[in-house]
Amino acid sequence: MQILLKENVEHLGSTGELVDVKSGYARNYLVPKGYAINVTRKNIKSIEVEIEKFRVIEQKKLAVTQELAKKLAEANCTIAVQADENDKLFGSVTAEEIVKAVKVSDLTIEAKQIKIPRAIKSIGVFDVKVELEMGVVADLKVWVVKE
Repeated sequence: MQILLKENVEHLGSTGELVDVKSGYARNYLVPKGYAINVTRKNIKSIEVEIEKFRVIEQKKLAVTQELAKKLAEANCTIAVQADENDKLFGSVTAEEIVKAVKVSDLTIEAKQIKIPRAIKSIGVFDVKVELEMGVVADLKVWVVKE
């Protein structure tokens, strides 16, 4: 069965995409939840109009996401932590702490978007990747300083 996705569905497709799925999946989950529209011969013209609307919306969303990535790259993210005399932390810096530090700059991200390559367990400057929507990745500098 062919459907038009009204929203991004993980492991299936993105907004405005025509995809083939099993009829039960579409009928019992995607369409009732508002994630998709059935594609039939009768509504093919309106579907084409919907696809164009989704493309415009996606372009705007991409522009906003790229702007957020630019702001994150320029943001000051400083986290004050307790450390011993050798600059080793008592614990490690978590994604939640980075989210709180970024909020100070009036930027909003989620902890699951932050990809820390190695646990941050010392004082210093660290590069952290933030995976935003639509495949946009921002580089964020995290300054870890002693309290």
